[in-house]
Parts: sequence; structure tokens; C-alpha cells
Amino acid sequence: AQLATSINLFLYGACKTVVGGSRLIDALSSDSRSSAVDSYKEFAIIPGDLLKTNATSTKSKIDGMLPNGGNDATTRCLRPCQAVYEWRRHRGKERSA
Repeated sequence: AQLATSINLFLYGACKTVVGGSRLIDALSSDSRSSAVDSYKEFAIIPGDLLKTNATSTKSKIDGMLPNGGNDATTRCLRPCQAVYEWRRHRGKERSA
């Protein structure tokens, strides 16, 4: 019953055809636009927006976890992650320009 109120049947059918469909349904149900989707084109925009939001949030968390300077284990592990997010952010800006 809750599924019917948060995601329409078109989207439910599309999600059930992929591996991990229940996780996809959970993610898409968090976006109110999912209840009005009636084409794959409209559907494709939502995961992209969710991905961008989650990546931005993850980068912020990484930035907050990195100490100012130092060479401890946390810094050594998180610096490469931070570099990937910076590179992706920079590439996204180039493509939208």
C-alpha cells in the first residue's frame, strides 16, 4: 500500500527488471517526482539528480573528516577519495559549460 502512494506502477515495473530493484525503488521513492513519471526519459533524470546530491554530501563528509594537515591513517585513506570527488566535480563543470 505504501508503495502505491510513493511510486507509480510504470516505475515499479521498470525497477523490478534490474538487479537490486528494491534498493532502487527505495531511493526513487524518496523523490516526490517518482509518483508522476510516465516515461523512461522522465525516469532517467531522477537517479542522476539523486546521485549528484549524494556525491556532494559524501564529499562534504570526507572534507569534514580530514584533519588539517598531518599524515595519519585517516588522511592517507581519505585523500584519494577526496581527489576522485574533486575530479568528478571539475569534470561535471566542464561538461555543463
